[in-house]
Amino acid sequence: MNKMKLLNTSYIRSDRSIEIIQIENLKDNPICFVYNFEGIHYRFFKDIVSLLNFFKFGKEPKHDFETETALDNFLQNLSFNELV
Repeated sequence: MNKMKLLNTSYIRSDRSIEIIQIENLKDNPICFVYNFEGIHYRFFKDIVSLLNFFKFGKEPKHDFETETALDNFLQNLSFNELV
């Protein structure tokens, strides 16, 4: 089971944020990003490039969640192979 470390939260608006998370149990402790849309939709980005592509081109990420619990379960069980 992975441990997550919240490095920073940046607020785009009061109801939209980007969280920078470090996954501590995986090789090289990768840093990932989560876009929280109004607390009802969470998008997971494996790197900054995919996050920027979402905002610039509307390219949806591979993983998105409708609850924070589903996101947490995904992060806890995330494997390094899913990030490459």
